[in-house]
Order: sequence, then structure tokens, then C-alpha cells
Amino acid sequence: MTETVAVGASALSCLTANLSTYLSSTMDDPLGHIARSVHLGLRFGVAPAFSHHRYSIATLGPGQQLAYRATTDPVTAVARLAEQIDSHGGVLVLTYSGALPWSLARPDDAAPHLVLLTDHADQWWHASDAFSALLPGGRQNPFDGRIGTTELLHAMHTPTLAIEQRHRIRYAFGPAAAVPSDDGYRWLEPAPAETHAADPDWTDDPDVVLPRLGSFFAGLPAGEEFIDDIWAAAQHHAFRYAHLLQHHALTGCQTAAVDAAVTAWNGLPMSLHFAADSARRGRPRATLVTTSFLTLHETELRCVPILVQLGYAAPRDRVIMKGRQ
Repeated sequence: MTETVAVGASALSCLTANLSTYLSSTMDDPLGHIARSVHLGLRFGVAPAFSHHRYSIATLGPGQQLAYRATTDPVTAVARLAEQIDSHGGVLVLTYSGALPWSLARPDDAAPHLVLLTDHADQWWHASDAFSALLPGGRQNPFDGRIGTTELLHAMHTPTLAIEQRHRIRYAFGPAAAVPSDDGYRWLEPAPAETHAADPDWTDDPDVVLPRLGSFFAGLPAGEEFIDDIWAAAQHHAFRYAHLLQHHALTGCQTAAVDAAVTAWNGLPMSLHFAADSARRGRPRATLVTTSFLTLHETELRCVPILVQLGYAAPRDRVIMKGRQ
């Protein structure tokens, strides 16, 4: 590949890295399950919403999935987390990046982040965080160690969230998930699977999604808060292609097509940040943005037959998202 991408939990996003570890106790190939789910779904409304998975990656088995649970009472939260660990060997808790002791994010960073707890005793918990990325503050490395109850509750306590953060929680696993009120502590528990009606407001047709996003981001710095959604899409798509290359033998032409797509995805968030910074200095870069999305569109379309053939995309990659807001 043009750029090597690890095929492991650390190559995923802050909402999927530790989910893949949790799922390893319920399925044989959680990384393949996630890799084959990847798409870029889009719904434009008051604010754009993004989905990165064409089916629910929170599935635990027939009729079972992970679902959000919440309480405003810290004593109840601690008790429920302990029960989940004792019953299932672990529990995923919804935290916020800036509040995690090991995070390099700014203290005011309210980006949602799933952390896996696997043990508890007295006033400490064993936390596992496989997430790894290059952040403005440096390289965020995975964490595996203890966190105190006070620190944990602080990291879980819901801040006031902007609409893009609420969307990221709701669509973290693909189809819309029921999300309890912002006021309190939230985690995930096994629950009966939900069914969803098709929602025509969602599409993952690259002929629609990528040009529409090119037009939207051409207005940077307006909409800059959504660049993180593009970063997550790039992370997931690069992971999907890395998984594909690791598990399938491709022809030279196919490998070249995949390499071009990975390069386009990896360069897109950087191009958007550059365009936003330039626009703030009075030098808008609308052409750079639209050209970046056009290049990505062309490379993605060349990969669609490969993805469909190997089971990483639905036929023609034209799937209407499921789940209403």
C-alpha cells in the first residue's frame, strides 16, 4: 500500500476502537464485522448527520445488541457498571475526550469517546482504551490501566453537547440508536435488538454524498466543526481497505485502485483543515476543497466493484440508511 494502515482496534475511531475489543467476546471476527460495515452515509437537515456503518456494528447475536443506558445518580451508575463487568466481563462507558486522565485532548474537548472497563475493586476500575491517533497535542497512544471512581464519573458526566456531538453518539454504530438524556452518566448494555424502517432522507450513494459534501465544505470555515466527521470517515475507510488487502489477494490494477483511494481519504481531512485556516486568513480555498472531493469520488468509484465482489459493500454501494432521528 501507499501508506501502511494497521488492521487492529487502534486503527479505528474513538467510538469503534474499544467496541471492537468488547465484541471479541461475542463473535469470531469483530474487525471483519466492522470493516465490512464501512460506508459514508449522509443526511442533510438543520445540520448534516453522518453514519459510518451500513448495518449495526453493535450487534451481539441473534436478537441482541448493545443499547445506551443512563442515570443521573452516580451511586446507581457505579453499581450498574460493576454488575455489567461481573455479568459480561466488561462494559463500554461513554466518556468525553478532554476529561480522560490519559487523553491529550484539550480539557474543554467534549468529543464523545467509548472506554472499555473490564475489572473493578473498591474505588478503582481497569480501563482499556485502544484508540490511537495523531492529535494537535501529539500522538495519542492506547491506554491500559487503572482509573479511580471519581475520575471515571468525571469523565462520564455529560457536558452540554453541540448538535454534531449528539449526532455522533446517536449514529455511532450505524442506524440510529435511542440515546438517553444528556443529563447524567451513560454506558452500553446488552438489550433486545431494535428494528428500523428505511429512511429516505439518508443516502450513501457516492454520486450524491461526495459532491454534496464538496459543496458544503467549500464554504469553510463555516461548517468546520464537521471536519471531525470526515476524519472519522477517512479512518474507517482506510481501515476497511487495509483489512481487505490483508485478507484478499488483489491484482496489480486492483491494488493500485485501493492505494489511490487510501491516499485520497488520508489527505482529505488535512486539506479541509488547511482550507479552513486559509479562509480565516482571508484566502478561501473552495477549489481545493471541491477538487479533493472530486478526486476522492473518482478513486472510490474505481474501488466499488472490488468492494462488492469481496463483500465489503452492497451491490453498487447504493444502500439507503435505516433508522430515523
